[in-house]
Amino acid sequence: MSMDADALLRSQQDLQGRIARVYENLKKSGAAKITAGAVESRLKALEANWSKFETNHEALRTMYWKAVADHEYIKKDFFGLVEESFLTQRGTLLDLTQSLKEPIEQAEPTEAGASQPRRTLPRIQLPTFSGKYEEWPAFRDLFRSLITTDASVSGVERLHYLRTSVKGEAEQLIRNLPTTGDNFDRAWSMLADHYENKRLLVRSCFSAFTSTPRMKNESAADLKRIFHGMLSTVGTLESIGRPISDCTDLFVHLVVEMLDPRSRREWETAVSDTSEPPSYETLKTFLECRMRTLEALQPSKTESPSSPSNKAASATSRSARSHLAQKTTKKSGRCAQC
Repeated sequence: MSMDADALLRSQQDLQGRIARVYENLKKSGAAKITAGAVESRLKALEANWSKFETNHEALRTMYWKAVADHEYIKKDFFGLVEESFLTQRGTLLDLTQSLKEPIEQAEPTEAGASQPRRTLPRIQLPTFSGKYEEWPAFRDLFRSLITTDASVSGVERLHYLRTSVKGEAEQLIRNLPTTGDNFDRAWSMLADHYENKRLLVRSCFSAFTSTPRMKNESAADLKRIFHGMLSTVGTLESIGRPISDCTDLFVHLVVEMLDPRSRREWETAVSDTSEPPSYETLKTFLECRMRTLEALQPSKTESPSSPSNKAASATSRSARSHLAQKTTKKSGRCAQC
């Protein structure tokens, strides 16, 4: 893969992190600092990062397609995942902006007949639901916020949007319903009855997470995959009323077992000052720090352990140790390594 493509992929990973943490970072600043101006600034920064992400994606798709066609960025639809994250973050900030402005608008009503500027928002792409149980909660919440709660959208339009947003088994469930306004509620109920199965949702969610490949060695990309899978699992479980608070110890153990030996050693060192089981937040903080460390070290790794030069050096070292052992054994009758 070319260096330019690598640089773009690294930039996409960085932008993904910035987009996904906008609201969380805003909350960390404290309630006193969450003002309408602060939210608007975060919203502008979010939209700027998304614009950069789209530009980079288009460059990867048009200029470096051969280099990234088989990369996980394409295979796992990284663009789609980040787009959904962007829409969620943007919607949250817009809702927060509205809630902060409402008290002011109520206290200072506008004069009758005063014209209000109408803000034109960019088109929001609807999510797509493939029929996987673990994807249902996110699809359900986003579709409700974009379509179901919008009073200006008619029943026929809602059903049309729903049909174009589902595929696979989900599409088959509602395929034969006539396109009438009354049938939207029926179609939505059919999907909800089928996929609002907490037992299957929990099982599907954990199955998807535990199928994530374990780390074999130190890798920022592999650790990010596990970290994002962990966040997705926790978020999905919370959205269906099954938070991990009742099984934190087991969940933390499952995540730690996915790490490479060096990362597990670092983890044990980090929690060795107490005999209490570590919390999920402790693990989350550790993984965030570990990712930053591996990302910082990654550019300096110019030669892999399995490269020809390293193999030759390793062979030379083994040969030297063997020769020294033979000389020592002849003189003293003991192995040099004993």
